[in-house]
Amino acid sequence: MTTATLTLSSVGDIVAVVQLAWQLRQSLADAATASSEIQALVDDIDSFKRALESARVLLEETADVPQSVHNGVTHTMNVCAGLLRHAEAKILMRRKEMVSAHGWSSWRAVWSVCAWTILGGKADVEALKHRLAEQMLALQTLLNVLQRCVYNTVTSLHRRSDNEPLAHRCRKSTGERRRIVLLWPGY
Repeated sequence: MTTATLTLSSVGDIVAVVQLAWQLRQSLADAATASSEIQALVDDIDSFKRALESARVLLEETADVPQSVHNGVTHTMNVCAGLLRHAEAKILMRRKEMVSAHGWSSWRAVWSVCAWTILGGKADVEALKHRLAEQMLALQTLLNVLQRCVYNTVTSLHRRSDNEPLAHRCRKSTGERRRIVLLWPGY
C-alpha cells in the first residue's frame, strides 16, 4: 500500500473549503432572520464546517495516509469548493448588480426578502444541500478507510511482537528504562 505524508496543501484543501463555507454562511446570515429556510441552510453549513474540522484534525494526527485516501480527500474537497463557490457567485453577482444600481441599503432589503430566490429557489438549494451531503458521505467513507488502515497497521505490529515479553515492548515504545515486571503473552 502506498502512503503519503499529509502535506500542507492537503490540509489546506480542507481549510480552504471551511473558509468558503464560512463566507457563504456569512452571506446567508443576514437573510436568515427573515426566513426559516435560510436559517436551516445556515445550520446545515455550520454542521458541514464542524464535520470538515473534525476530518482535518483526524488527517493531521495520522502519520501515514494512504495515497488513495489522500487523493479521495483532495477530490472531495475540490467538489465541495466548486459547489460553495457556485452558490457564493450567485449571491455576489446579484449583490453587485443591486448595489451598483440602487445602493447598499437596497441590497440588504432585497437580500433579506429574496435570498431563497437569489440562490435559485428551493430546488437549487435542496440540490446544493444534497450534493454537499454526498461529499460528506464520501469523506466519511475515506476516513473509515483511513481508520481501518491504521487499525491494520497496529494489529500487524502487535502480531509481530507477540513473542516478545511485554516489558521489552514497553521499553521499545516508550524509550524508558524503568523496572518492569516481565509478563509473557498468554500468561
